[in-house]
Amino acid sequence: IIVGEKVTETASYEYEFGTVHLTVYYAKFLSKNFDLIAHSEVKWIDPAEVSKLTWAPADIPAAKVISKTNLNGVKFDAVD
Repeated sequence: IIVGEKVTETASYEYEFGTVHLTVYYAKFLSKNFDLIAHSEVKWIDPAEVSKLTWAPADIPAAKVISKTNLNGVKFDAVD
């Protein structure tokens, strides 16, 4: 994986179990082989489809930015 720039500022959200501080980065995968640990599936979607999914509150700020981003314009200095 190659990690790019931050999608947006760190989001904080208070849940019943505690506070989540979430920082999201653009990333480029070098392989399509995934070992799923925290999730049961990987799903690739277009940015326009992001708003159709249900997101946890801490995820919403990054999801909104990603939904409006032309992902072809995201740069990864290590591979571009």
